[in-house]
Amino acid sequence: FKLHLNDLVAEDHISAEIKNGLLKLTLPKKSVSEARQIEIK
Repeated sequence: FKLHLNDLVAEDHISAEIKNGLLKLTLPKKSVSEARQIEIK
């Protein structure tokens, strides 16, 4: 299984847990200060 993430996910804070055969993924968003800015010309 492969999951592609966008730039809004804080990769350092992803967690996964298996309980009773159910996989729970937590994919927190980046805070505004962590988000990157791209200059448009």
